[in-house]
Amino acid sequence: MDIETIPGATVGSKQRFYRLYMCFQAQKKAWKKTCRPVIGLDGASLKWDIKGQLLAASLALDLGLEDGNGFVIMSDKQKGLVKAVHTLLPEAEHRQCCRHIYGNWRKGGKDLRLQRFFWFISMDELKNYDPGAHASLIKTKPETWSRAFFKIGSYCNDNLNNLCESFNKTIREPRKKPLLDTLEEIRRQCMTRNYNRSKMAKDRKTRFTQKTHKELDMVEKKSKECSLRWAVGPEAEVEDKDQSYVVNLENETCACRSWQMNDIQCIHAAKVIFGVGRKLSEFVAPCYTISKWRETYSFGIRPVNGMIEWPRTNRLGVIPPPNQNSQPEEGHYKNICRKAFVQSPPKKPRGRPRKYQEEAIAEGDDDEEEELEEIRARLAKVRS
Repeated sequence: MDIETIPGATVGSKQRFYRLYMCFQAQKKAWKKTCRPVIGLDGASLKWDIKGQLLAASLALDLGLEDGNGFVIMSDKQKGLVKAVHTLLPEAEHRQCCRHIYGNWRKGGKDLRLQRFFWFISMDELKNYDPGAHASLIKTKPETWSRAFFKIGSYCNDNLNNLCESFNKTIREPRKKPLLDTLEEIRRQCMTRNYNRSKMAKDRKTRFTQKTHKELDMVEKKSKECSLRWAVGPEAEVEDKDQSYVVNLENETCACRSWQMNDIQCIHAAKVIFGVGRKLSEFVAPCYTISKWRETYSFGIRPVNGMIEWPRTNRLGVIPPPNQNSQPEEGHYKNICRKAFVQSPPKKPRGRPRKYQEEAIAEGDDDEEEELEEIRARLAKVRS
């Protein structure tokens, strides 16, 4: 916890809450030991009286990321966050959520054909169709959100920040509460989720997770639509929809790069595996097994007593964060402080200053008097 002392105050007389970093030990141990090297970064606004942001992030020092080599950072397109990642983790692969990229890119128009160009990455067709849209899309750095440029080794091909978005959705109600209550609700949710996932993993009797089995079944079914051509050596050629791909079983690679990205066989690799009489399960990475899932959720978060049972410290109380109204000074505000009398600053009177009004009346204005006399004379002639 960082405490900011108010400038000019006696040391220890006033302490102001500035920010709080918290990482559950169970989550940290599980991520380091069993999870893939992928971290999602995002922010969620607090919705109670004192505004702020809840950042779903873990410090590089706390997780031992060093320069970020071998790790993947997923985030939205936020300039400050992009700069921070490149500064603190220069060797990390920084991916940006393509859904946010697409949303910002389409703000300038409502052409539905742009959606097809974006999701199918038809850059040449897009350039011929709309050079301006092509130029603006190039500025978003496609290497950060297109799978064609992703590095191999993370076993993750995600280009959407859905994990952080789903987490923000689960804490929508807790964000409306004061800070301590918000943190307590998040702790309870994480504790309960770890228990539920641990129970699910223990109840599963299969070798792989349910989602992995569905993926393997789908791959096996679609591989039957491909044709296989053998060659001398470890490589083979697989034709899929008039397009050929080279598969190497020894290196576990395919020209489509899907196998290398996910470490689950693509339909082309599956065709070759079945052709040599082997099983898909022999080539699936350990991170998809039930044993690894059980190990991940074997680290639990301990329950905590209510606030009334928390130990008291001998330190002075911590005052709330500065208000968010661009007014750094302390004081009372008319719209929130009903009991305190707030004297408004003196307002500048409207119209001509009284001093000059009195001088004008005392001295008189000869030109104005002459004009008034002429008007009175004309009116008298008209009446007569």
